[in-house]
This record gives sequence, C-alpha cells and structure tokens, in this order.
Amino acid sequence: MELQIYKNAEFGSLKEIEKSRMSEYIGFFYILEWGGAVKIGSTKNPYQRVMSLKRQAERYGNTVIGDLLLSQGHTNYWGNELILHRHFSDYQKGNTELYEVSFQQVLSDMPDDICFLDETKRMEKDSEIACSFMRQVLAGGAK
Repeated sequence: MELQIYKNAEFGSLKEIEKSRMSEYIGFFYILEWGGAVKIGSTKNPYQRVMSLKRQAERYGNTVIGDLLLSQGHTNYWGNELILHRHFSDYQKGNTELYEVSFQQVLSDMPDDICFLDETKRMEKDSEIACSFMRQVLAGGAK
C-alpha cells in the first residue's frame, strides 16, 4: 500500500488499519483535504485523528473535510511529515499545518525523498537497553 486515498465516506475503514498496526513504533503521515486547503500531519491512530479533525472542522470552522491520503505504516513517519512540510512550505498558512494548495496538486507534486522504513526491531532493542539501564539506576547499581 505505500499511499492510499480514502473518500470521506470511507473513513470508517481506517479503524481496521489502526487495529492491524503491528508495533507501537509504527505511524502514518496524512494529507487531508480541509476546505480549499490541505492539512499535513502524522499520527499513530489514523481513525481517531481523522474523526477528531472532522469534528473540529465542523464545530469551529464549518469546514468541509474531503479526501484523505494516508501512508502505509512506518517508523519514520515524523521525518516524512517534516519532508512534506518543507516541500510545501511556500503554501503554508501562518504557523499551522494548513497549506493553501489543492489536494490534487499535492498528489502530483509529492517529494521524491519520502521513504518508508520499519526500524521496529532496532527501536525495541534501544528501548530494552534504556529500560534495563533505568532499572539499574533505580536499584542503585549503575555508575
């Protein structure tokens, strides 16, 4: 799946993606049609995030939410979000994650340096090492 587009009416299917996420280190970047602009962000829980944004858009701005582009799950999702923010920075609305560019233009102008890594094993090992060290510190055994 590298990138998948969901129509507003299909957002419910994001629940299954959330449930199937294999690791706590896996996340997604997304590009959401937000009225006449797009919102670029990242999340570990795409269904929860999109539903929250949808409620926010309706409540506070009466903004229509359109299509959603969702990446496949990967561990470097934050880095890819930053790549997208930099790539579309000329269109950024103030200091927000909103960009005054069409959804179609974003699709046709995706940066080439997006990549999807799965560093779960390394991250789990690093976490185990850090936890082991902290247990030693708390037990008074580390110097």
